[in-house]
Amino acid sequence: MLSEWNETLYRAFLDASFRAAVFAAIIALILVAVRVRSSGLRHAAWTTVLLAMLLMPVLPHLIPSISISVPVPSSGILTMLKSPGAKPAAAAALSSNAGPAQIPWMRRASPPVPDPEGKPIWPTAMIALYCIGALLLIGRALLGWRMMSQIARSGKPVDLNPGLRFHLNPVIATVYESGLVATPMTVGIISPRIILPASWRTWPQAKLSAVLAHEYSHVRRHDMWIMPLARLNCCLYWFHPLAWWLERKLVSTAEQACDDEAVRAVGETRFYAEVLLDMARTVRRRGGRLAWQGLGVYGNGFLSQRIDRLLHGDLFCEISRTRKAVIVLGCAASIFLVVACREKPQPAEPKGDAKQASQPASSQSIWAKRLRIITDPVNAPLEFGLDTGVQGLEVEIGNEIGKSLGIDVKWVKAQNPEYSYNRLELVMDSLFRRSPGSASLNAYEHLFEMLKRREAEILISAIAVDSRQSADFLFSKPYYETGDVIARHRNRFDISDLASLSRKKVAVVEGRPGDVFMRSQKIADGVAISRYSTIDDALGALNRGELDAVVGDEPLVTYSCVKSFHNTIALPALINEYKYAAVVAKGKTALLAKLNETIDRLDSAGRLKKLDETWLGNVRRSATHLQQEEIDAARLYAKMHPVSALLR
Repeated sequence: MLSEWNETLYRAFLDASFRAAVFAAIIALILVAVRVRSSGLRHAAWTTVLLAMLLMPVLPHLIPSISISVPVPSSGILTMLKSPGAKPAAAAALSSNAGPAQIPWMRRASPPVPDPEGKPIWPTAMIALYCIGALLLIGRALLGWRMMSQIARSGKPVDLNPGLRFHLNPVIATVYESGLVATPMTVGIISPRIILPASWRTWPQAKLSAVLAHEYSHVRRHDMWIMPLARLNCCLYWFHPLAWWLERKLVSTAEQACDDEAVRAVGETRFYAEVLLDMARTVRRRGGRLAWQGLGVYGNGFLSQRIDRLLHGDLFCEISRTRKAVIVLGCAASIFLVVACREKPQPAEPKGDAKQASQPASSQSIWAKRLRIITDPVNAPLEFGLDTGVQGLEVEIGNEIGKSLGIDVKWVKAQNPEYSYNRLELVMDSLFRRSPGSASLNAYEHLFEMLKRREAEILISAIAVDSRQSADFLFSKPYYETGDVIARHRNRFDISDLASLSRKKVAVVEGRPGDVFMRSQKIADGVAISRYSTIDDALGALNRGELDAVVGDEPLVTYSCVKSFHNTIALPALINEYKYAAVVAKGKTALLAKLNETIDRLDSAGRLKKLDETWLGNVRRSATHLQQEEIDAARLYAKMHPVSALLR
């Protein structure tokens, strides 16, 4: 779980940081090229950069991608951070329902084999360092907010003479005075307040007019909303120089824009510059202005450049509509290109002899240091597990194969593109994408694709012998005979066999034998089929009453109905039969021979039957007991309510 969050945070913040820096550089070039001198327009442009930086982790999910070819080495930060995830539903159900009576179910011949390769500690350390820095800065910001709240509460309403009120809209901002401040400032977001120092009564009317015009301009321009976002951005991206530079840039441009408004109100530039100098002297005498979260005429610094700008007459820079349109379109196009340009998926690896020639010797030989076996650990009790561990009936078979070859087994957990194992990515998918299943390959097909790409030597994951895959893969001798069963909601006695599924809502796992069978069967008419990524997803919907029935693999359905979804029941009769087998790539005849030899040995020794009894014996007996209870309940109901039973 920790490795998943490590990978997600790295991808989110490193990618967002790089894209935000590129976008800021493009905006800077646009402002220079168009020669924008208007403080208000420059402030708006940098505000766009701020919002883009804050939203950069989610913008790739909102804006369609433009694939670009970027050569990326196979090893890097993300490769080092990657670790196989696991879908937790089945394992969580197992742990939550296992008690003393279920202890035999947890017994296995050999413990799950952990990944022998050690994971680097530095990613976790860096994530911890980031969290510490972010929490410290958030605490500092909250302390500033507390100070500003005290100042706001200490303020007393000010009764201004009518000659000054033309600058203000009392609905938008009110004026208070407080002895806690040395210079004027504006605090508050929802209800902004202009706070004047206690000495304001001795000011000339022109000075008071300039100060009020400046402060009201902050309110009218919504600077009280923008600056908290800039500080939040610094808390989240405290490691990024752009975040701190952007905060200072927004403060300086906001102050310059408000200076323009104040000069317009006073009508004299030099007089307003003297007002700023007087504010600076007051701050030095008082030793500060207590303005962590406020904005004011003193402007948190930048005094020299503001006065220099005033004295040089660099004010009232009007800009044409054409140049404004160029800037707006440039910002929109820039953010689209920065977010949409993403790495182009790498082309498929070559097939045949050329592919095998390119493979390292360790992946071509069955005598490699480790035997890699692909599995999708969501099929309890056949294979399931969290973190690096995996266990189950088929896992024990795979471990026996490794023992026969004298090789350590490494279980490769499938991270297919359809079902997101990463919790954070799953939330993002549900919020910003059409569905988690937007990829072209379903979970079942992706297992074969992983084997085709030589990510492992063997595939063992409740795989039915399938003639459709025989052209590219070799199937071992079957080690488990099974088939599809129907699961229904309890007390739904109208569903008893395949024919009773007519005009019902039925769920299957996409790509699995049950999906293929339900698409081709001719017995039940008008079946509305819904496809899910896992059997637990389908049974969960059935358990909530969203479906009429589920069709799936008997061991998976029976186990989940008994252990996890107590409002459902699995019917005993198979409606479709098939056999599980291990799968290897085409041409791996030596490995296939070893597989068949091991399966024959396990079968002749009665090991396969013993494994089935160990992992599924008690569950099947519990299922049979539940089925008999259902039958008895139906008979009793029919005796007590014969007419209603006929209608049902």
